[in-house]
Amino acid sequence: LKNYGAKIEVFDPLFSDKEIEDLGLKSYSGKNAEVDGIIIHTNHMEFISILKTPFPNCKAIIDGRNFLKDIQEINSIPIVRIGGGSI
Repeated sequence: LKNYGAKIEVFDPLFSDKEIEDLGLKSYSGKNAEVDGIIIHTNHMEFISILKTPFPNCKAIIDGRNFLKDIQEINSIPIVRIGGGSI
């Protein structure tokens, strides 16, 4: 994604901001208006509360764990599943 010019920020409740940055990644800034897309790579319950907040410019949520299997959209943002049988 970086090769295509994406600005990538990472949030994982099991890692501190420093641990994320020590891995060479940028920790999530909390600026929801700047988010164009969300990729869920792990199924942490903390993501449910985060996804309830508005992301006004987000075009899609990519669900790589089928975590949101019974939900079609959140705040009008479509959910695309990878590996869950529908894409």
